Amino acid sequence: ADPQRMKAALDYAEMELSSNRLRNREFHLEILTNDGGVELLRRDTSPYPERVATLIGQYDNVTFIACANALRNLQARGIKVELLPGTQSKQTAIDNIVDRIESGWRYLKV
Repeated sequence: ADPQRMKAALDYAEMELSSNRLRNREFHLEILTNDGGVELLRRDTSPYPERVATLIGQYDNVTFIACANALRNLQARGIKVELLPGTQSKQTAIDNIVDRIESGWRYLKV
């Protein structure tokens, strides 16, 4: 839940998206949040909701994903979770990572 790590991830994402657009390289970037990192994608806790919205609006090749298990843990503690518009949660972080690596994706932890 460290805002500096969130900022670093968003800075990296913006740099990659921009530079690859300039090079006309086709790729898709997924920003997967887990544990305290899901705070980035929650409506009531995100320190950077405008940046997330801007990236989603400017790039059709970026997806923001919250770990389904982390969200279940919050809900089990009685916390109502509402994600930012355009973000999603389908499966656990580890399942998402394994699926992507098996499909040839590269994983980078920020």
